[in-house]
Amino acid sequence: ALTPWLTTQLEERYIDIGPAHGNLPKIGLIFRPSTELLTTLSYAQSFGGNLDTKLGTARLDYAGKHFSWLLGAAYGPVSPTVLNLIGQVVKPAQKLKEGFAGIGKSFGRTDWQLIGDYQDLEGFKRTTVTLNCTLHLGAVGAAR
Repeated sequence: ALTPWLTTQLEERYIDIGPAHGNLPKIGLIFRPSTELLTTLSYAQSFGGNLDTKLGTARLDYAGKHFSWLLGAAYGPVSPTVLNLIGQVVKPAQKLKEGFAGIGKSFGRTDWQLIGDYQDLEGFKRTTVTLNCTLHLGAVGAAR
């Protein structure tokens, strides 16, 4: 954390799936303008392999008292292997256009989140909708 409202993120992954391989470091800035809002900007660029990825991502998260939401997008050349697109043949990097949004709400001891994700990898399009439920259990061995 650089300040209470600004944090840096450094991440490095090595990807080795079939004929695709390489290092994929990522740098990001996380900005918290208020206790409820969180803005993330990141950039990943591969090296030392054949991934040829240069991906920028932006995301905005809101965590309020009664509900939460997220909104984001990613754009740039990326290897299909980086996205884990099953059945894709490894080709030179293709332009990815991605958008995602979600909403969440807590009910009692459960947290529910519904997320939609749209990806367009130069004509290979897919939409994913995910519903997550987290059940918070009591502490193990807690007194009753």
